[in-house]
Amino acid sequence: MSRRHVELRFLSPILFATATLALAGPAAPQLKPEQKASFVLAADRTAYDAGSPARVAALVTIESGWHVNSHQPTFEWLIPTELTLELPAGWKAGSFRYPAAKMQRFAFEKEPLAVYDGDVVILAALQVPPGTVKAAYPLKARLRYQACNREQCLPPVTAEAGIQLTVGPGGRPQHQDLFSPSAGSAPRKPGGSP
Repeated sequence: MSRRHVELRFLSPILFATATLALAGPAAPQLKPEQKASFVLAADRTAYDAGSPARVAALVTIESGWHVNSHQPTFEWLIPTELTLELPAGWKAGSFRYPAAKMQRFAFEKEPLAVYDGDVVILAALQVPPGTVKAAYPLKARLRYQACNREQCLPPVTAEAGIQLTVGPGGRPQHQDLFSPSAGSAPRKPGGSP
């Protein structure tokens, strides 16, 4: 047997073991991104007729001591807070209404920054397609934001929430305080009768 064959026979088990460990070994621990904001969704009606408009409110709670940039931040390089919807097939999203920002000063920037803190409401309008059959339809929302306190900013993250919208007769208005023109700060959590 040649020296080359001996070297290959010796190396093959090592290469195999190395490859096996690389594939089967535990993955490097992933750091879970810190979430400093969370939200729930509320609908403006208990049920919708096919072809009718619908509105959904995202009730966002930002952890005390933290803020997020507004949807229209002071500078282009700041990451805006943005709500997106994943709708049932054929449904269309309309407009979004974001709350008025608070202008606050921070040690790291001489200009005041447009931010949200505490509790805020983001409103989304959508359309139930004509001919939609009676059923409950899932809607998922994603909120992308970057949280900062007075010393640091965290990497941007995305929070998710979902709700079921019912298409059928007998729908009643609910949570009307969330959908009023003044909705924006200190929202009431959904639940109970309107």
